Amino acid sequence: MFYQQLVPGPLEDLTIIADDQKLYGIWFQGQKYFAAHLPLAEVAPQANQLTQQTALWLQQYFAGQQPTQTLPALAWEQLTPFRQRVGHLLCQIPYGQTCSYQDLAQQLGGFNYARAAARAVGHNPFSIIVPCHRVLGKDHSLIGYAGGLAQKRWLLDWEQAHC
Repeated sequence: MFYQQLVPGPLEDLTIIADDQKLYGIWFQGQKYFAAHLPLAEVAPQANQLTQQTALWLQQYFAGQQPTQTLPALAWEQLTPFRQRVGHLLCQIPYGQTCSYQDLAQQLGGFNYARAAARAVGHNPFSIIVPCHRVLGKDHSLIGYAGGLAQKRWLLDWEQAHC
Protein backbone atom coordinates (compact mmCIF):
# COMPACT_ATOMS: atom_id res chain seq x y z
CA MET A 1 0.00 0.00 0.00
CA PHE A 2 1.11 3.54 -0.74
CA TYR A 3 0.37 6.66 1.30
CA GLN A 4 0.29 10.30 0.35
CA GLN A 5 0.59 13.61 2.10
CA LEU A 6 0.14 17.14 0.79
CA VAL A 7 2.66 19.73 1.93
CA PRO A 8 2.25 23.46 1.37
CA GLY A 9 4.90 24.81 -0.99
CA PRO A 10 5.89 28.38 -1.71
CA LEU A 11 4.11 28.49 -5.06
CA GLU A 12 2.18 25.23 -5.16
CA ASP A 13 1.51 22.33 -2.83
CA LEU A 14 3.64 19.22 -3.07
CA THR A 15 2.46 15.62 -2.97
CA ILE A 16 4.62 13.06 -1.17
CA ILE A 17 4.05 9.35 -1.85
CA ALA A 18 5.66 6.51 0.11
CA ASP A 19 4.99 2.98 1.18
CA ASP A 20 5.98 1.56 4.58
CA GLN A 21 9.65 1.26 3.59
CA LYS A 22 10.59 3.81 0.93
CA LEU A 23 9.82 7.21 -0.52
CA TYR A 24 8.50 6.97 -4.09
CA GLY A 25 8.28 10.62 -4.96
CA ILE A 26 7.63 14.28 -4.33
CA TRP A 27 5.80 16.23 -7.00
CA PHE A 28 4.44 19.72 -7.41
CA GLN A 29 0.72 19.86 -8.17
CA GLY A 30 0.25 19.45 -11.91
CA GLN A 31 3.87 18.42 -12.46
CA LYS A 32 4.68 16.45 -15.60
CA TYR A 33 5.11 12.73 -15.02
CA PHE A 34 3.26 12.88 -11.67
CA ALA A 35 3.58 9.41 -10.10
CA ALA A 36 4.19 7.96 -13.57
CA HIS A 37 5.38 4.57 -12.28
CA LEU A 38 2.89 4.14 -9.47
CA PRO A 39 -0.50 2.43 -9.37
CA LEU A 40 -2.47 5.49 -8.25
CA ALA A 41 -5.50 3.35 -7.36
CA GLU A 42 -3.36 1.86 -4.55
CA VAL A 43 -2.46 5.23 -3.01
CA ALA A 44 -4.33 5.92 0.23
CA PRO A 45 -5.16 9.59 0.87
CA GLN A 46 -3.46 9.52 4.27
CA ALA A 47 0.02 10.11 5.65
CA ASN A 48 2.36 7.56 7.17
CA GLN A 49 5.63 7.86 9.08
CA LEU A 50 7.72 8.19 5.90
CA THR A 51 5.58 10.91 4.33
CA GLN A 52 5.69 12.76 7.66
CA GLN A 53 9.51 12.51 7.82
CA THR A 54 9.71 13.87 4.28
CA ALA A 55 7.27 16.66 5.10
CA LEU A 56 9.48 17.72 8.04
CA TRP A 57 12.52 17.77 5.72
CA LEU A 58 10.62 20.00 3.27
CA GLN A 59 9.46 22.29 6.08
CA GLN A 60 13.08 22.77 7.18
CA TYR A 61 14.11 23.45 3.58
CA PHE A 62 11.35 26.03 3.08
CA ALA A 63 12.26 27.64 6.42
CA GLY A 64 15.64 28.47 4.90
CA GLN A 65 17.59 25.79 6.73
CA GLN A 66 19.69 22.98 5.34
CA PRO A 67 17.48 20.08 6.41
CA THR A 68 18.70 17.92 9.27
CA GLN A 69 15.63 15.67 9.26
CA THR A 70 16.64 12.19 8.13
CA LEU A 71 14.97 11.21 4.90
CA PRO A 72 13.50 7.78 4.28
CA ALA A 73 15.21 5.52 1.78
CA LEU A 74 14.42 6.53 -1.79
CA ALA A 75 12.85 3.95 -4.11
CA TRP A 76 15.65 4.19 -6.70
CA GLU A 77 14.67 0.80 -8.10
CA GLN A 78 11.63 2.36 -9.81
CA LEU A 79 14.10 4.09 -12.16
CA THR A 80 16.26 2.64 -14.92
CA PRO A 81 19.94 2.18 -14.05
CA PHE A 82 20.82 5.22 -16.20
CA ARG A 83 18.24 7.42 -14.43
CA GLN A 84 19.53 6.18 -11.08
CA ARG A 85 23.05 7.20 -12.10
CA VAL A 86 21.84 10.66 -13.13
CA GLY A 87 19.91 10.98 -9.85
CA HIS A 88 23.02 10.19 -7.83
CA LEU A 89 24.96 12.84 -9.78
CA LEU A 90 22.21 15.37 -9.06
CA CYS A 91 22.56 14.65 -5.34
CA GLN A 92 26.18 15.81 -5.55
CA ILE A 93 25.25 19.36 -6.63
CA PRO A 94 25.54 21.49 -3.46
CA TYR A 95 22.92 23.93 -2.22
CA GLY A 96 23.20 27.28 -3.97
CA GLN A 97 25.17 25.85 -6.90
CA THR A 98 24.19 24.71 -10.37
CA CYS A 99 25.56 22.70 -13.26
CA SER A 100 24.57 22.35 -16.90
CA TYR A 101 23.10 19.41 -18.76
CA GLN A 102 26.41 19.29 -20.63
CA ASP A 103 28.28 19.01 -17.31
CA LEU A 104 26.11 16.02 -16.44
CA ALA A 105 26.69 14.51 -19.87
CA GLN A 106 30.46 14.77 -19.41
CA GLN A 107 30.21 12.94 -16.09
CA LEU A 108 28.14 10.25 -17.79
CA GLY A 109 30.63 9.69 -20.59
CA GLY A 110 30.52 12.58 -23.05
CA PHE A 111 28.45 15.18 -24.84
CA ASN A 112 26.50 12.43 -26.62
CA TYR A 113 24.69 11.85 -23.32
CA ALA A 114 23.26 15.38 -23.04
CA ARG A 115 19.75 14.56 -24.30
CA ALA A 116 19.53 11.34 -22.34
CA ALA A 117 20.69 13.20 -19.22
CA ALA A 118 18.07 15.90 -19.82
CA ARG A 119 15.32 13.27 -20.15
CA ALA A 120 16.47 11.56 -16.96
CA VAL A 121 16.54 14.89 -15.10
CA GLY A 122 13.04 15.69 -16.37
CA HIS A 123 11.65 12.38 -15.11
CA ASN A 124 13.13 12.70 -11.61
CA PRO A 125 10.37 11.66 -9.19
CA PHE A 126 12.10 13.16 -6.13
CA SER A 127 11.61 16.89 -6.66
CA ILE A 128 13.75 19.13 -4.44
CA ILE A 129 15.37 16.20 -2.57
CA VAL A 130 17.14 15.04 -5.72
CA PRO A 131 17.85 18.59 -6.90
CA CYS A 132 17.07 18.53 -10.61
CA HIS A 133 16.19 22.23 -10.33
CA ARG A 134 19.93 22.94 -10.07
CA VAL A 135 20.56 21.93 -13.70
CA LEU A 136 20.69 24.74 -16.28
CA GLY A 137 21.35 25.14 -20.00
CA LYS A 138 24.95 25.28 -21.19
CA ASP A 139 24.80 29.09 -21.22
CA HIS A 140 23.36 28.99 -17.67
CA SER A 141 19.89 29.74 -19.00
CA LEU A 142 16.82 28.59 -17.14
CA ILE A 143 15.44 25.72 -19.20
CA GLY A 144 13.45 22.59 -18.57
CA TYR A 145 11.78 21.72 -15.29
CA ALA A 146 8.87 19.31 -14.97
CA GLY A 147 7.54 21.37 -12.05
CA GLY A 148 7.52 24.53 -14.20
CA LEU A 149 10.10 27.25 -14.75
CA ALA A 150 8.54 29.53 -12.12
CA GLN A 151 9.14 26.82 -9.50
CA LYS A 152 12.70 26.30 -10.74
CA ARG A 153 13.49 30.03 -10.58
CA TRP A 154 11.99 30.29 -7.10
CA LEU A 155 13.98 27.29 -5.80
CA LEU A 156 17.27 28.59 -7.23
CA ASP A 157 16.69 32.08 -5.83
CA TRP A 158 15.67 30.61 -2.47
CA GLU A 159 18.82 28.52 -2.23
CA GLN A 160 21.02 31.47 -3.23
CA ALA A 161 19.48 33.58 -0.48
CA HIS A 162 19.49 30.91 2.24
CA CYS A 163 22.71 28.93 1.83
